[in-house]
Amino acid sequence: MSAIIEMTGVDNVAELLRVVWMEVALACLAATVYFSFVGVLVKPGKKEKSNGQKNVKAMSQTCDHEPTAYQVIAKTLRQGKLSDAIDMLKDLPEIMAGSVPTNIAPRLLMAAAKAANFDEVVAEMSALVGKFESRSFDAVAMEAAKNKVPMIRKMERICRNYIDQLEKPGGKQFNIQNFMMMYIFGSTTNTEYRTRLFNHWPTYLEDFNECKEIMGYRYPETLVEEFLSLDVAKNKDAKILDVACGPGNVAFILKDHGYANMDGLDPSSGLLAAAMEKGLYKKTFCCYVSPDEKTPIEDNQYDVLLCSAGMFPGSIVPQAFTELLRITKPGGIIAWNIADGYEGFNDFFLNYNEIYNQLIKEGKWEEVRPVKKLENMLFDDAGYTYVMKKL
Repeated sequence: MSAIIEMTGVDNVAELLRVVWMEVALACLAATVYFSFVGVLVKPGKKEKSNGQKNVKAMSQTCDHEPTAYQVIAKTLRQGKLSDAIDMLKDLPEIMAGSVPTNIAPRLLMAAAKAANFDEVVAEMSALVGKFESRSFDAVAMEAAKNKVPMIRKMERICRNYIDQLEKPGGKQFNIQNFMMMYIFGSTTNTEYRTRLFNHWPTYLEDFNECKEIMGYRYPETLVEEFLSLDVAKNKDAKILDVACGPGNVAFILKDHGYANMDGLDPSSGLLAAAMEKGLYKKTFCCYVSPDEKTPIEDNQYDVLLCSAGMFPGSIVPQAFTELLRITKPGGIIAWNIADGYEGFNDFFLNYNEIYNQLIKEGKWEEVRPVKKLENMLFDDAGYTYVMKKL
């Protein structure tokens, strides 16, 4: 805990929350001021706007079977390859003569604002100075507010619950600062530091179980309940992969029900090591599940894939559904839960329903039962549980 306090520079939860709130507000203001002073914002001009519209229209008339340059750039941004996307934009004469299209600009600016190497990214974007319209910044500000404010309110509620229980007879001190860090990095999609936090947090599972009521978090329990109601659950030797397993929240519960043939997959080596020390898994895979790279798992390996709240920005995205299918045996089960409002997580999740339904149309998987909506999965927030069978 002392390491986390040193990282944040604060010594109590209330001060931490105040710092986070101020940082979000000041970051939006600072970004607007900064980009205004360096000349990124352009003055409204009909000529530049019309040029941009003509260029977008012209490029949209290319062959249906070949993605346009803008589609390639958008995909590159979704993959996190910011420098490559900037280079592609600089190589387009119509961009340099006009402006960055408004369907690309907000994504580019948001990615730049989140970049760990911000100064280097700004230097790379120097050739694009004056190529952004002010409404692109409006879109970025709205997206930031939409994503950050609800998460901060949840953090505030966790802090209130924590202080309330402290003041009750027998109230206990919990490692609440680490959970605050987890939420901060999650809400800003800072995957690198979120993973590094877990690497230095071997007691996550114990801490989570101690303050479960304060967290108001029901994803692991409800997913296990759903699994236990399936026919496949009758086979205690079923080969199970716990995806985005963390320290083993799901496996910890399943072990009490007699399941031992379980493997775990997570990008945090620290959490996987903690899970192995508790004997929760036979083996583990320290990696991400991404749409662009296969996991180190052979085809058709598992009877069941379970993923508790592992689908969010910086973790598993819907474009990676095909990788989950690849490692599942034919007839095997893939079950997961996800928070309500997933369509607004980021660009990856805009096509969540489309990708999900397209795989049904293509005969890749089918619903074992209708998608179930559950209330109060994280405080007042609802969530959805999916149970699919690979065909």
